[in-house]
Amino acid sequence: MKLNYIDIHSHLNLSPLYEKRDEIINNMKALAIGTITVGTSLETSQRAVQIAEQYPELCSATVGIHPCDCEKNNHETIDDTQWNQICMLAEHPSVVAIGETGLDYWHHDTPELRMLQTEVFKKHIELAISVNKPLMLHVRSSRGSDDAYYDALDILSEYQGATPSPAKGRVGVGFENNNKTPSVLRTSPPSQGANIRANFHFFSGSTECMQTIISAGYTVSVDGPITFVFDYDDMIKQCPIESLMIETDAPYAAPKPYRGKTCDPTMVIHVAERIAELKNLPLETIRLQLLENTKNFFGI
Repeated sequence: MKLNYIDIHSHLNLSPLYEKRDEIINNMKALAIGTITVGTSLETSQRAVQIAEQYPELCSATVGIHPCDCEKNNHETIDDTQWNQICMLAEHPSVVAIGETGLDYWHHDTPELRMLQTEVFKKHIELAISVNKPLMLHVRSSRGSDDAYYDALDILSEYQGATPSPAKGRVGVGFENNNKTPSVLRTSPPSQGANIRANFHFFSGSTECMQTIISAGYTVSVDGPITFVFDYDDMIKQCPIESLMIETDAPYAAPKPYRGKTCDPTMVIHVAERIAELKNLPLETIRLQLLENTKNFFGI
């Protein structure tokens, strides 16, 4: 099916969308809108894959552990059994990215939780390298700062050039061949290797921070708040359109004119319209470029 838009980050796997997914999917089909259903835990990652299997023309999936979910394990790293299941799901053909993962200093900001989030983030990076899929990043800084973004960039820089290899060094979870046997991931110091692809979803940092992210070779995506929060205007105007994608983060962050209501992927159109307005370009030009960006980034 030829799509008009792709919402790169939604949660059809969460209530209340999950219970209404058939109705929402029908509405998406009528408008030729696709979405990537994002996993935030083992359970929601499994649901994301199931939805993608059920609606392959419209839906893809990501798998991962949300940084805010790390503390649910009594401030200990994620369970090995749980993580191994995430790694198995990562190989599924409907899975187009790993995450959402990253750093959240807004909701959870203690030294212990920062360390835990960093550890889990690194596991996701190593998994993304091993399966050669991009990262879907959740990064939210502490109030009045871009600190989490710059910390995430520093962590990513440690892995640039990493290659899946049965060699000594930092150990991550990868897979050799197709037998789902865990392999060792060498991440230091490779002479050459993969270029990590990462998208900073729901970007809320400064224009300067966006420029640093783009200069590092990564992308950003924006959603409903850009339609009613003017703080984003300058960043969007200056962001290269080739490095931008759109999302809803449904069921959250509904755009104008749906503020206060449950968001769903069909509302992504309003995000594209606002970008076209800010960049003073025809909507069709923006639509086609955003679609191309998404297909190229995720390989869909």
